[in-house]
Formats: sequence, C-alpha cells, structure tokens
Amino acid sequence: MDKDYDNEEDPLNFPIEDTYISVHMKSIPPSFIPNFHDMRLEDPKTFLFQFENLCRSYGYLLNTQKLRLFLEILKDRALKWFLILGTNSIRSWNDM
Repeated sequence: MDKDYDNEEDPLNFPIEDTYISVHMKSIPPSFIPNFHDMRLEDPKTFLFQFENLCRSYGYLLNTQKLRLFLEILKDRALKWFLILGTNSIRSWNDM
C-alpha cells in the first residue's frame, strides 16, 4: 500500500516548500558549481554574484530552478544554518 506523502508532515523539516512544479534542470558539471561554506574568508555577496551568473549561464531563471540548485552549494556551517530553518519557511528565491 502506497503512502500519501502529501498529507503527512515532513519528517526532515525541510526549509524549502516543494511546489511540485516540474522544471527542466540542465546538467551542470560539479566543478562549475560554486560552494559556500560560511567561512570567514568567504564573501557572501561575491558568492551570490557567482551563483546568479551560473544560473543565468545555464538558463536557470525560475525561482524553483535556483532553489533546487542552491541546495547543492551549501556546505559545512552554511548547510547547518539551512537545516535549522523552519519547515517550509522558504517559499521563493527572495525568501532565501
């Protein structure tokens, strides 16, 4: 018997609200994807500029595409910060 996950709470308390929108995601070589660790020497503004440039280069213009890709770049302290955000607290790229 299949479970109906739409009616259950998210056991992982995932911060990004999944809109279940089907979007095309182009394959990006992992070496092209910048990583953000939240280290002292990292500049968040420079990082976001690099991330936005990557998104534009690969045609990731929709909020849903950016949010899905954003999860791939968080590492270490930045990922820990993300995981403590409230369930579904991020509904758009602007919320991020």
